[in-house]
Amino acid sequence: IHTVAMVLAEELVAQQPELLPLLAGATSKSEGILKSMLHFMAHFALAQASDDELLGDHNDQQIDVKVMSCAVSRKNDLYLNPRFGLNDLSEELDITLKNEGMHRLRPCLERALASISNRDEAWPQFSRKLAERLNVEGTTPELCVEQTDTTGCAEYLGLDRRPSSNVGPNKHYVVNPDRYFTRVLLAIQQTLDL
Repeated sequence: IHTVAMVLAEELVAQQPELLPLLAGATSKSEGILKSMLHFMAHFALAQASDDELLGDHNDQQIDVKVMSCAVSRKNDLYLNPRFGLNDLSEELDITLKNEGMHRLRPCLERALASISNRDEAWPQFSRKLAERLNVEGTTPELCVEQTDTTGCAEYLGLDRRPSSNVGPNKHYVVNPDRYFTRVLLAIQQTLDL
């Protein structure tokens, strides 16, 4: 989650250098809110990349975070669905930017987010950088690609040769970087478009 959030922050500044004061290690309240938003977005996207409860055929290309985030099991647990908190943080960021005299940065943030998710603009650079950072042994979470019941998993997908302790013994684990990045990048791109 942290790696995805950090790459997002770096790309926001690359797209809109005016955002540097919000992501450069200053102590403003706005910076803390924005960093929380980026971590929420990363958490939400990774959770959706792993959750195939609503994908009957488990097709990686059919991930739809809008539909998947509205699943009853997710809606009933506001703690597990950061989309709800993300809306609140966005509103709080608007108020705080205004109070700190930085309200002119909100349109820059919107443009940067739109640019990052645009396949013809910054997306290729962002996705390449993210893949490089995530392709380090031991840094990526496994994704459940065949869910059973509400919380079970029949098949995990990962990048590491051996799964972490989160994947129980005798669980089916597949190493497939192309499939992994297809799911993760699609979920991140859709999350940025929300």
